Amino acid sequence: MRATRTARGRPARLALCLAAIALLAGCASGPRPAIESNADGATHQRAAQIALSMQGTPYRYGANGPDAFDCSGLVQYAYGRAGAQVPRTTDAQYDAVNRRYLHQLEPGDLVFFRIGGIGVSHVGIYIGDDEFVHAPKTGSNVHVSSLDHEYWRSRVVRAGSLTR
Repeated sequence: MRATRTARGRPARLALCLAAIALLAGCASGPRPAIESNADGATHQRAAQIALSMQGTPYRYGANGPDAFDCSGLVQYAYGRAGAQVPRTTDAQYDAVNRRYLHQLEPGDLVFFRIGGIGVSHVGIYIGDDEFVHAPKTGSNVHVSSLDHEYWRSRVVRAGSLTR
């Protein structure tokens, strides 16, 4: 007997393939491993405090402190000074966090934004009370902004914790 394809068999195989793809995608979108397994809430608090202490430091693309920062450089610097290793780029930091809802954020968690185009393009460190510290753009300095501000609220694409 010769195996033949029938219109009847195709939907079943297609459904099976789609189910397998969905299963694999589900595995890939699970929680990410911790960056620094020994980091605790105190590490996050220290990182937030260190970032806050850098207020007034100028923004410079590609800079990671202490005399100038870009957004991801500020995150890497603050966490490094707090004792945790963190990826350098916004994209790598975005990939490293364990997701949280905005109402679950704790000081030291990261908030990611899409400023223009597609994908993530900006990151800040949550400090509590719906505020975050960040190095926003050329011509400005490290400062605190509010997630309640329409500009930032409409551009949030992810929030999460690096280690908890």
